[in-house]
Amino acid sequence: MEQNPEFEGERGISLRSILIACLISMLVGVSSAYVAIFLSALPWPVILSVVVSYVSLIALDVVSNRRHSMHEANVAQAGGSVGGLIAAGVAFTIPAYIVISQNYNYNLPLPPMSTIIAISIVGALLGVALSLPVRRITIDREDLPFPEGRAGAEVLIAIEKGGHEAKILFIFGLLAAAFTIARWMLKINILSWEIHVLSVVIIIQVLPLLMAAGAGYIMGPVPSFSWFAGAIAGWVILMPIFQVIGYGDFMTPVRNFGMGIVLGAGIGFLCFKAFPRSGEVYKAFFTLKSVPLILRLPLILSIVSYFLLVIIGINPLGALLGVIGAWIMSTIAGKTTGETNIDPLEQFGLLVGIFTMQFLGFLGVTMDLNQAILLTAFVSIASALAGDIGHDFKSAKIIGTRPADIAYGDMIASIVGGIAASLALIVILKAHPEVLSLQYPTAAQSKLVASVLVGKVSPEFFIGGILAGFLLEGLMSTFEKQGRKIPLSVIAFGVGIFLGFSLAILAAIGGTIRLLLAQRGNKTEKEGIIAASGILGGEGIVGFILALLTVLGVHL
Repeated sequence: MEQNPEFEGERGISLRSILIACLISMLVGVSSAYVAIFLSALPWPVILSVVVSYVSLIALDVVSNRRHSMHEANVAQAGGSVGGLIAAGVAFTIPAYIVISQNYNYNLPLPPMSTIIAISIVGALLGVALSLPVRRITIDREDLPFPEGRAGAEVLIAIEKGGHEAKILFIFGLLAAAFTIARWMLKINILSWEIHVLSVVIIIQVLPLLMAAGAGYIMGPVPSFSWFAGAIAGWVILMPIFQVIGYGDFMTPVRNFGMGIVLGAGIGFLCFKAFPRSGEVYKAFFTLKSVPLILRLPLILSIVSYFLLVIIGINPLGALLGVIGAWIMSTIAGKTTGETNIDPLEQFGLLVGIFTMQFLGFLGVTMDLNQAILLTAFVSIASALAGDIGHDFKSAKIIGTRPADIAYGDMIASIVGGIAASLALIVILKAHPEVLSLQYPTAAQSKLVASVLVGKVSPEFFIGGILAGFLLEGLMSTFEKQGRKIPLSVIAFGVGIFLGFSLAILAAIGGTIRLLLAQRGNKTEKEGIIAASGILGGEGIVGFILALLTVLGVHL
């Protein structure tokens, strides 16, 4: 059998790594569904999964009298984190049923539990499968940073090695943990300032998250500075212009424009880089011949997904567009996540849902809201996993674990995580229906999905952003072909416009520190990556635990 890139590296899949992955995936899926609804965000527990996986394997070492390998720990932590991804995809979309029924005078009951579980599992499995060709592009060819994946790898290596690097990791992890606890006890959630200049106001909001600085360091100067530049462009330049023109709500058009740039740049990346240079990449996955099973999975699971979507009641043409959309959005999600550490999964799914509704409407075929939400959820889950599993593959590349083992482990854990996340979501929604009222500052993503699908937003700025992002990415690609490397990440620039200074300032500080330390040599720069990984780990673990305590009503 011809050697494939997916089988290069050391074997890490084993019975105990799979069992640990499934257990963590179930626990993370349940807790993440709760946190995603109440906080409208998901503190991503990659480092938590690394630590729990490692500790679990150490415990099994004692029982079985057999030393684990670092690659087993890598497979276990990768599979353990997928439950949270599925929970995000489900929690950010499915509650739109109740939002629409409660707030927009529609009678739109939730689909059967079996339908939600089926969408979760099949969307997740397709997402894992699609992460394979995306991996060949974003990691093998583009070598994108995937900050969380690199942080996870550095944490695992430092724990295994011990010594000086482990001390750096531990010290900075403790500092970040202490900072997070202090912030939580003092109830400092956001720092906000308003600067009045003549008749306009400039809004500066900062989320006091040390992990933003750590992510900025790991991403490097270009993405972090591009992020900051986007914040300046959107919140210092565009917002005052909209105020002078007379827009009452001057924040929404800027945010829509920024999100459009992110999506447009992703589409541009797909057209100018992914498609032209990856014919052989995708060709390898479009066959049912005598090739390794892993190369057949994207096509097989695409066919399975199509028939499932049709069986649950989605129009056959709509189902086809949904599967095609999952392929496209998965590649964009990989690019977005790899560069910025952010995967706006519900917006990827929403774009496919809106396009499908409009296209079928143009053909004279009606696609109701039930079909649109299910299709949005399916694409959101698939693109969530396809994009964020890049972190696992990045870790695998650094450590030397076989990518195929990561994929197989993630698939098995996805089944457990999909069931757990779906069941948890329904329990939460039945116990707390009030959180989906428009008056409550919760479940923001599902409220966005609901409002867009019922036509309560204006798309002109979003479409303008898509065109701008597409053209900018095309211009960057042209310069690159001419040998001129422009230090700009268009996607990070769009994220800065969308989010403002909330994370951009600290990310830029992290990028600046790396720029300075790089001048002192590779050893110092790498120690900085370990320190940044400790920050992400300390704040990620403690932040995740404190988030759970907060939504459970526990106060210290």
